[in-house]
Amino acid sequence: LWRNSMKVYGVSLIEHVSLNDSLSLPGVFEQLMGALCKELDTEGLFRKSGSATEIIIIRERIDQGEEINFENIDVHTCAGLLKLYLKELPNPLFTYELYPMFIACDDIKDEDKKLVAIIEVLRRLPVIHLVLFERLFEFLLKVAARQSENKMGEENLATIFAPITLHSSEICYDTLLLESAIGAKILKFILTNKLHQCTM
Repeated sequence: LWRNSMKVYGVSLIEHVSLNDSLSLPGVFEQLMGALCKELDTEGLFRKSGSATEIIIIRERIDQGEEINFENIDVHTCAGLLKLYLKELPNPLFTYELYPMFIACDDIKDEDKKLVAIIEVLRRLPVIHLVLFERLFEFLLKVAARQSENKMGEENLATIFAPITLHSSEICYDTLLLESAIGAKILKFILTNKLHQCTM
């Protein structure tokens, strides 16, 4: 089945590696983070919504192979494009396969044992997922470091990114809120303990 190799959104990380014969992340993802790094003091970064219409239009332009200068685009639209990329991954960042193991770590009460358990699960991620994890969480900690200006500390970021990076393949509305809350706790733990530095 032929696929347009320029397509970025909705392409699995594994397929991206296969198409590009490289463990590098999509250039668009890196460019979006680069543009956002210049706007870290923006209040409500990732929490406030960009223009939904503009996000759809720019997404289509990206998937058609057009070069975009993200520094000329509204910061909240850029943040929305980055979140949309993560949301549309066919297999999310932390993968469907490892989701139950991440959620189970919440039951571990001893903080040191929980730390070891989460690191062990992180190390099971496919290599390209691990590359994206390390890059994304390095960036999110830069955002959190400016929370006095942007009001986006680790807890807020974890709440926003958990539903698009750590979720089950099966949606059960009876447990959705609980699982989202547990996912946010796991992500906050990862951020607070800088576990993106502990996976090698």
